[in-house]
Amino acid sequence: MSFAGHVLDMINRQKRNRSLQKQNKQKFAKKKEFFVTKLPGKEFNKEKYSQLSQTEIEANRKRIRLELKKERQVASIKTILTIVIFAMMIFLFWKQ
Repeated sequence: MSFAGHVLDMINRQKRNRSLQKQNKQKFAKKKEFFVTKLPGKEFNKEKYSQLSQTEIEANRKRIRLELKKERQVASIKTILTIVIFAMMIFLFWKQ
């Protein structure tokens, strides 16, 4: 096949893929309706979960940032220890 034949083949494959995508969208919409249902009387309780004040939002942000910082520190310590252990093992095996 010449270069033009390859290009035409590619264009035809793209057309077929687009038609398959359109068919799959319809099938997916039917399945989505089956799995996503709203139960009557099950609505968001605004009284129970009212909006937080600005101070509470800032306190939550600080708490979450501290938790993330601690997790990063633990991860970096574990990484460093692992590298040191592997380096020691390589050094001991290389020495023999």
